[in-house]
Amino acid sequence: MNEVSPWPKQPSVQDVANWLLNNNLPPLPIAPEQDAYQYPKVNSDRPNRGIYCHIPLVEVDGKLCPVSRFTGKNPSYLDADGHPHSVNHRDFQSRLPEPSELDAWFSNPQNGIATLGNERTVFIDFDVKNFGSRDACDAAVLTWAETHPKLKQTYAEQTHRGGWHFMVQLDHPKDFTNFALEPGGLHVGEVLGVGRVCVLAPTIGPTGNPYLAKHLVAAPVAVADLSEIGIFKSGTQTATKSSEHGVPIGETIPVKARPWRKKTLPGSSTVDLSDLISDRARDVLAGGGGGHSDRSYAIVSLAREAFGWENWARENGIPLSGQSAEALTIQGGLTHGADEDHIHRIMDGASLDTARPSCECRGDEFPWFRLRKLAPTLFDEKAPGTIKPVIGQKNLERNVTRSIQESVDVHSNLLFAASRVLHEKGEVGGDSSVLSYAGSRYGIELDKAGTLSVSRDDRTIFSYKEGKILFNRAGSSDPHAILADAGLEVAAATHAAEQRPPVTAGQGDGGAKSNSPGTVELLNLSSLILSRAGQPDEAGGFAVQGRRNSVVLTSQGVLIATQEGRTVLKAKGADIVFSRPSESVLNDFRTAAALLEQPRHVSPRFQQVEV
Repeated sequence: MNEVSPWPKQPSVQDVANWLLNNNLPPLPIAPEQDAYQYPKVNSDRPNRGIYCHIPLVEVDGKLCPVSRFTGKNPSYLDADGHPHSVNHRDFQSRLPEPSELDAWFSNPQNGIATLGNERTVFIDFDVKNFGSRDACDAAVLTWAETHPKLKQTYAEQTHRGGWHFMVQLDHPKDFTNFALEPGGLHVGEVLGVGRVCVLAPTIGPTGNPYLAKHLVAAPVAVADLSEIGIFKSGTQTATKSSEHGVPIGETIPVKARPWRKKTLPGSSTVDLSDLISDRARDVLAGGGGGHSDRSYAIVSLAREAFGWENWARENGIPLSGQSAEALTIQGGLTHGADEDHIHRIMDGASLDTARPSCECRGDEFPWFRLRKLAPTLFDEKAPGTIKPVIGQKNLERNVTRSIQESVDVHSNLLFAASRVLHEKGEVGGDSSVLSYAGSRYGIELDKAGTLSVSRDDRTIFSYKEGKILFNRAGSSDPHAILADAGLEVAAATHAAEQRPPVTAGQGDGGAKSNSPGTVELLNLSSLILSRAGQPDEAGGFAVQGRRNSVVLTSQGVLIATQEGRTVLKAKGADIVFSRPSESVLNDFRTAAALLEQPRHVSPRFQQVEV
């Protein structure tokens, strides 16, 4: 058992400095927090990262404020005249301070004291914000300490905010930073080792409260590894606190569940950097893990994403607004409880000058995709001519697998009825429409913008575009009435051949009979896919281009369906020119149609009418 130190209950700064030197640890000074406007952080060594990085700003209560160079937690000191100075603590990872340095650092009694962890000596840092309250933190730490009697033999202190530090000597270096009190448990704190600053009693913290020594010993207790005292690598990002949005961070929630208010207006000539970064990076910015259980990895991912977008924007002449990449990274790091010095060490080692947006790994066009979604005007102005056609093609591919916003019964609903009538009875439209049908009471039109409209007695009752119902005043009898108006039976697709009028076209070599159930099902599935996911193409027709399958309605009204580049269906109206409805083809088209049937919530106003 370690010998209890003869110190008084609360040691002086000089006592702690001598104790650290006896344990071969460097005493480092901590200056009180200074005014950020008088002593702002300046990044004069990063001129290539843009003017906004010269003095990084962080958002506080909706206002952009400078970051203080002296936070009350980073190594620094006030001289005898009260002027603050920074200390590069990296110099003392491999050596102890000289007596002259110690004299300069601690001549002013306002200075506090800290030290550095190393491979063997670490500080177990319980952060009160990970527990929701100080009482909850105290209860958890007390239970943990009583479970592991060795902890009564080591140095322990309470931080100025109510957290805890415990000092231990390891036989083997640690292999994690974020820790939990059970294997794979919730993140409750960090193990401060190499390069990590640990502020010690009797320093006065930024809150005005002192760090308080609770248990004083001559040397820290030795343990084989951290698991011996119930410290394990955490399995999730944090414990039971709530984020700024009220989302319980300790729960395993999808990254996209975090609310985000966009700052870029659609017609803006600039784009806010925080809108460009990925959902995972925004999750880190808001205090989440972004899919990472380790705090440092989370901050690195935010930095690479933010600087990646900043680099991409600079290369392509895209003007950015809002906070800079460095300011966003600092804000995210501070949200996670990291000190600025640690955040900058992360940035210095992350090769940020060559970082790229994460979405760019999917293709050079994907950053432009995101820009167009946020700022269409800016996209039109800045996007290269080679990119715009690619973006249009990608939209067609994405529409194939887009889930629509209402429940659809493919046998009897209004959308299917209108689609069937169009492709069996429709005629090639004029200047504005691709295909149209005019009956005794009902009219149906598919225009070149991709809008499907249904009218009854010359009044629009239904409008649909790109998976969304834009207008719906149809009654429950309208789907049946539309089919009756067109002279078509109301029947399920797989049995429609027995109830439809004979069709007149022949069959191609090896093709199926034009009135076979497979042909009818393939025609109906193709029509459904086209009417719900199609987009105008360059040839004046209407098309859906998927990875395996495609459906095209030409400007002459010919419907062509292909699988892996081979034609499997060719029809005009009710005339089947060619059909090859093999089981493989039907399965592919059923899958595509099923993807377009997945229900999602819609407001009652736009709910699909079912019969």
